[in-house]
Amino acid sequence: MDVGATNIKVVNQTEITATITLPACEPTGSGGLWVINDYEQGGGYPVQIVGSPAPTITEVKPSTWFAGKTYDKVVINGTGFTKATADCPATPVNITTTDGSVVTVSGVTVDSKTKITLSAVSPAASTPTETPTVTVGTAPNTAPAAVQILGNQIQCDPSMNCTQPVISTTDGSAPPVQNVVVGQPIILTTNPNLPATITPLKPTWAVGGTNIGWYSPTPASYDTASVTKTELKESDLNTYWVYPGTAIPVTYQYCVDIPGASPVKQCSMLANASFNVTGPGDAQMTIDAYNALTISKIVDHWPCLPPDWNPYLQYGVVTGYDDKACPDSGGVIANPVGIKFTQPEDSSNGTYSFVQLITGDKTTYASGKSSGAYITTPGMDGARGYPYPRLNLDDAYVSDSPNSPLVGPTNYSKSSRTLAATMYLLWTSNIQNSIPVPIGYQKWHFKSSTTNSGYPTSQSWNTPVSQYVGTDGDVIPSATDPKSQTSPYGYPIWRNLATPVWSITNANEVDQEEEL
Repeated sequence: MDVGATNIKVVNQTEITATITLPACEPTGSGGLWVINDYEQGGGYPVQIVGSPAPTITEVKPSTWFAGKTYDKVVINGTGFTKATADCPATPVNITTTDGSVVTVSGVTVDSKTKITLSAVSPAASTPTETPTVTVGTAPNTAPAAVQILGNQIQCDPSMNCTQPVISTTDGSAPPVQNVVVGQPIILTTNPNLPATITPLKPTWAVGGTNIGWYSPTPASYDTASVTKTELKESDLNTYWVYPGTAIPVTYQYCVDIPGASPVKQCSMLANASFNVTGPGDAQMTIDAYNALTISKIVDHWPCLPPDWNPYLQYGVVTGYDDKACPDSGGVIANPVGIKFTQPEDSSNGTYSFVQLITGDKTTYASGKSSGAYITTPGMDGARGYPYPRLNLDDAYVSDSPNSPLVGPTNYSKSSRTLAATMYLLWTSNIQNSIPVPIGYQKWHFKSSTTNSGYPTSQSWNTPVSQYVGTDGDVIPSATDPKSQTSPYGYPIWRNLATPVWSITNANEVDQEEEL
């Protein structure tokens, strides 16, 4: 930079006087003083220029900003700031980000040598969490300071095979739609990366569709099963969708206390994601109820029992039914079917399973005036287990055949049984760590009684009366009643295994018709 001189006087051959004025914003540096006349140029003489001090930044307040929001007053405190004059501009302010996103700065005012005010700072909504740099002054006299921009993103766990790691938007544009399956683990993470000076408040997720946090019967014993709600107050989300849906929304937002901001509590922009959730289609189970109730020799599951076994009040000894025969039994039909539940075919996408809950079960016996009853505590059909077993793995159905023995330690005069149950069909995706989801359920019941005309000296059991077995209405798709109090979200839940307990009752009760 050339600096002109005024009031130049040649005092003598060895001395010249002049007035030299430097701009107020001139930085500290070195220069050369030259004397020039019409005939020749004098040699330069080194001089030192002590200019205004380089600016420094001691504080940016607030120093944390949310992406997508505007802060209407940001103060930069420090030293060496210069107001604008005719000779030089005011100290400039610049903000640069790591990812190259834009931070709009408006209204830069140098209030004094120690304070600069910005009337508006607006990081772009799409800016991720990062540490940008605020600089004041011009090179080489720039003073940098780090600030924090808090972005908001929903990121996909790699196990989900999403289209990209970040699956959300915050600027109002439509997020990329992800494709998942019912029962598949949905694992979403976020990236606040809050600095130590920021006080985190509870984050909040909002998840559309019918979703749960977990469903699983207790391992080994399977004596309980419950549904857990999705936890929505953690920084990460773990959930499962129970039913299919299109463009199901998921949003995430978090709030923090930012010192120097007004108000202190600041919340991020909403991060929006979208999911298409598919399932096994229109799959339902089909029901066959065989209304044949007989008193016969017992025909039971493997191993088969001898032909002279005691008589049972047995539902479902259907002549010619194509169940598996017992070896060496002379073709006696084994595993009688009273009611049959058939599933859709399994596929490479997933498999089906059944669970049966006993909602009511009472078997009464009378010996003259004394009587008693086996009363079953409602719960999972513990006699069959979880899941309800197929006779063979290649069978696409399960069945039940309620019965009660008519001969015991004493000779009985009367016997009756009533039973109410609900059979559930579940489907489990072949995606790793998937949980079963409910497809539908069918309520059904059995009821009958008989008397011994040979009591008390012999057994001569009469044809059963009040015999009935059947379904209570049609199969109910689970999705039609997803939050039923008796079956939350359509799932079979239980607190214990259904266990019969002997109880002494009044003999007259045996004569009364049992209500299911």
